[in-house]
Parts: sequence; structure tokens; C-alpha cells
Amino acid sequence: MQAHGHFNMYREGRLLICQPMGAFNLSGAMAYEQQFKEVVAPLLGAPWGIVELTEEFEAAGPDVIERFNRQFHWCAANGCDFMAVVMPEQGFRRYMANQMLADVPFIECRYFDDAASAIAWLQSALSKCDAR
Repeated sequence: MQAHGHFNMYREGRLLICQPMGAFNLSGAMAYEQQFKEVVAPLLGAPWGIVELTEEFEAAGPDVIERFNRQFHWCAANGCDFMAVVMPEQGFRRYMANQMLADVPFIECRYFDDAASAIAWLQSALSKCDAR
């Protein structure tokens, strides 16, 4: 099956910046996971966080939502304490995001209208972890 959905992903310190774009099918989600494992490997062993830039994310079926939910559970179990989701609009995309993040045990997950605010909050949250 041809992969649908594409993404940009990179680290910035202890932040993983992810930008899913388009509509994802299961093959697209699996391609995302492959790169995700490589990019996140150096962050394991200390608190880290994810910034999801979802402005260009379009849709995902139930199988993809379930798969991303499992991935976020893995993240929380492996040191990802915080998630910042940049999602300026409400509606169906917020519903999908809530399904993907359902019951994921992050210390905190917040929605933001812009990337700068999301990154600033996440950096602050991680620095407070360091102060403990």
C-alpha cells in the first residue's frame, strides 16, 4: 500500500518537533514511526517533550489514530513528560487529536495557537523538571 501523509521531524535540544502534513493512512503512520525512533533515540533517559505542529495535518482513519495513540503511550513511558500541540482551529482536527492523546499519561499536554508559545511553554516545563 502506498504511504499517504508526510512529515518533517527534528530535535531542538530536548524537544522533538514534529510536523505531520496531509492525510495519513497506516503505511504513512508506519513511515512516521520509523523516522521517529531514530530521531528520538538520543533523548531517551532524561525528560523530553514533543511539539506537534498540526496546522497542515488533515485526517487519519481509526487505525492510524489508534497507532499514534500507542506511539504516544510509548513516548510517555520513555521519558516524554510534556506535549505541546499547535492547533489554532477547533472542530474535527481537535477531535482527532483528543482521540490520539486519549489517556496518554503525560505530566501535561496543552494546545497552542502558535509554535513560539508552544516551544516556550515546553522549554519552561522541562526546565522546571530539572529544578526538582
